[in-house]
Amino acid sequence: MTRFSVSENFIFHNVKIKEYPNGDCSVAVASRPVFKEKGWELSSDKPKMPKPKEVGNPSRDDSIRRAKTSVSDIVRMNDFEYFVTLTLSAEKIDRTNAKEISRKVKIILSNLVERSDLNYILIPEYHKDGKAIHFHGFMSGNLETVDSGTVKAPFHKKPIKTETAKRKGISLDDCKTVYNLPQWTLGFSSAIPLNQEDRDRTALESYVIKYITKDFEKIFGKYYLSGGKELRRNPPVYLDNTDFKAFEGDDGQEHYCAFTDTSFKYSDTRTRRLRAQSSEVAEL
Repeated sequence: MTRFSVSENFIFHNVKIKEYPNGDCSVAVASRPVFKEKGWELSSDKPKMPKPKEVGNPSRDDSIRRAKTSVSDIVRMNDFEYFVTLTLSAEKIDRTNAKEISRKVKIILSNLVERSDLNYILIPEYHKDGKAIHFHGFMSGNLETVDSGTVKAPFHKKPIKTETAKRKGISLDDCKTVYNLPQWTLGFSSAIPLNQEDRDRTALESYVIKYITKDFEKIFGKYYLSGGKELRRNPPVYLDNTDFKAFEGDDGQEHYCAFTDTSFKYSDTRTRRLRAQSSEVAEL
């Protein structure tokens, strides 16, 4: 095979654009060309960029950033039906034994993928005691659901009983029925239907992602669990070039990555749209 050289300006770009099914786009602009076109490899004799020294733990920081991005991409790429919370019963499993939990949870999820066309993403978390484990996440598929007798009411963080909502004068039309999932046999479950409003999904996405921090532990050797025959993980990506200094990110900030010695600015049409909606509501 003939080898030939191509200018790095043709291969590397400083703009990465992700496009989501609803038409939204997220944009990352780098202070130098760091995004590489697929299908190209660097020459083996090209010197590697030296890693910066004394920057804390840049590889872990980068791993956390990539985990958050991956979770966000999966949530935005899939039309999940439910926001779920899954807990573990001490009578059915050792809630602190990560190895045992991982094995049994994977069996249940695998069976649901095969039998109920489950698509899912779950974030494992520790309870406040720092020992017991539970999950938050998103699911869709031919799942069995049973009315839990509770509802998710406006301005209430936790579900309340239907009777309580009525007693407080809260219209059930403004509430969401909270369901249990009988196929989750290891403990308690709740499944709240998702509507098509971006704000609803975005808030829940932020809720689960916020737990992935520097103190977050990979309970099962992973930041999250995901799967499904039709689960979409990666949005289409387009590369381009622009003037870094002239580009304005949504937060007006430059975010420095010590691991790559590069600064980034970010923008997202979803963020701008939700801000515009908030402004319209405030003016009413």
